[in-house]
Amino acid sequence: ADRDPVRAQRYLRAAGESALRRLAYEEASTFLRWALEARQYGAQIDDRAFCELQLALAGALRMSGQLTEARECSRSAIAIASRNGLADLLWAAARGLRPSMRAALAPDALALCALQEAETLLGNDQRSLQVRILAELACIPPHSLSTKRCDALSAAAVELARETGDTADLTYALRSRIPALSGPNHIEDLLALTAELLQLDPDSVAEVEEARYSALLHRGDVEQAEAVLESYGRVARRLRRPELIWHHQRLRALRRYHVGDFQDRKSVG
Repeated sequence: ADRDPVRAQRYLRAAGESALRRLAYEEASTFLRWALEARQYGAQIDDRAFCELQLALAGALRMSGQLTEARECSRSAIAIASRNGLADLLWAAARGLRPSMRAALAPDALALCALQEAETLLGNDQRSLQVRILAELACIPPHSLSTKRCDALSAAAVELARETGDTADLTYALRSRIPALSGPNHIEDLLALTAELLQLDPDSVAEVEEARYSALLHRGDVEQAEAVLESYGRVARRLRRPELIWHHQRLRALRRYHVGDFQDRKSVG
């Protein structure tokens, strides 16, 4: 394999992707780094493939908690995608930078620029990508800071997704409605939305359980909220996602604080 960098790169990429599927993020990072380095030894990797590798590495690094390096990988991928007019990879890079709708109020100039450029590059036949770009724009400042604008963009994404009839697109668009419906004024709408999401894609539980927990607390259904919080914790641990585990621990700590339980501090994790 050392005499055939193309073959080595192909095997290393496959090994990295396999490690990602097994949630072995540190192992995936190693293989994907080596796959990228194969270009230095003569492997002919086109810019699209190289950009995809950069994004895969960024995802693996983020999942293993190496956030600064992950962001730099994303920045490099965005530069390549921008230079080559790759709208889908610009969206993918922005999505990687903001993998959860809970980041909706956090500004991110790098992700916003990638999304705005991707939107300008959209072709008339790229309806699926349009759904996803609209959904992401709804969940990033300045759009997400305006309830009206967030609602309009996410509703447009859902409408377009329903027109296409694609389940994956609809699931993606519905997720973007969560920030627009958060708070005590839309409890039943949010619970109906999360129920539809779980029916469409049971694997979306990691995205929706926190929203369901908050909505149930607002409704005063404490017992059901507790069950949802425990489900959220199980999913976070199974997926080995640091940010999910942290958010679950945060919610458990807040719950103990609200009920006046200050004794068992060590069990929060």
